[in-house]
Amino acid sequence: MSAPSGWYDDPQDPTHLRYWDGVLWTDHRTPKAPPAPGIPPMTSPLPTAPAAGVPQADSSVFQQSRPVDQAQTPQPPYGQQPGQQPGQTSGGGAAYPGAPGYPGAAPGYPGAPGYPGVGGYQPGGAFGIVVKATPDGVPLASMGSRLGARIVDWLLMTAITIPLVYDPLSRVGTYFVDLFEEMDRQARQGQTPVQPTPTEMAAAIQGPLLTVALVALAVGLLYESIFLLLKGATPGKLLLGIGVRLRERPGRLPLGAVLLRQVIWAIGNIPGLSFMGLVGLLDALWPLWDDKRQALHDKLAKTQVVRTR
Repeated sequence: MSAPSGWYDDPQDPTHLRYWDGVLWTDHRTPKAPPAPGIPPMTSPLPTAPAAGVPQADSSVFQQSRPVDQAQTPQPPYGQQPGQQPGQTSGGGAAYPGAPGYPGAAPGYPGAPGYPGVGGYQPGGAFGIVVKATPDGVPLASMGSRLGARIVDWLLMTAITIPLVYDPLSRVGTYFVDLFEEMDRQARQGQTPVQPTPTEMAAAIQGPLLTVALVALAVGLLYESIFLLLKGATPGKLLLGIGVRLRERPGRLPLGAVLLRQVIWAIGNIPGLSFMGLVGLLDALWPLWDDKRQALHDKLAKTQVVRTR
């Protein structure tokens, strides 16, 4: 049953009173004044535990509940708690409905506070907006921050890889320069330029390109594994204020979880198997529709990407 509108103890600051409009807390607060004789104190209109019939959220989200509509039940006299006799109190600080100087209710409701003691939920905004979180209440990283971190990491890994693959890349470049010069020479001599077949071209460059792909794969695996073991996050994730942890408990990632996270990534980057790239794409997009915002590699390793600041 919903309590009537009025000034009650602020559940977030016991030294102040806060206006309850009968449905939600408003932003209006005022310091407590000494209680006047004969005025019974009023307690917070919110229960200390979820009321019967209030839908419960799953373990990864918190959905705010609203008090029961006032129209459903008759209201007690102003300043009297539901179920109390006139003059009866249940403790708490004093409140003065209608006292001079108190502002009236105004629009703009931030959402009623959640029930205390319910672990694993992260409060959302007004009207049922939810914030996804781990079972112990740590907010999950957004898709935007994860994408930004991946771009930063890709740039850093590219900077590390290029010096290591300079020789095979230069061989590929030399092959094409020589090919075009020969075709140009034949054309200037009035001959029809002889072009290599796709098979001949692939045979000439596939060795160096395979070397480049394998080196890039090794750099990526070492880059991710070392930083996750030491810092719980890659440089890109650290920059964006996110990190990786086990879903069920905080703390440093174990080696097994780090290695399992790399399995899907490695499969998606196997050189010469273009269809494996679909695995990598599916892995990257999976958090968009997953209720726990986990990618495939997160599900395999039982990890989640969370906000760290």
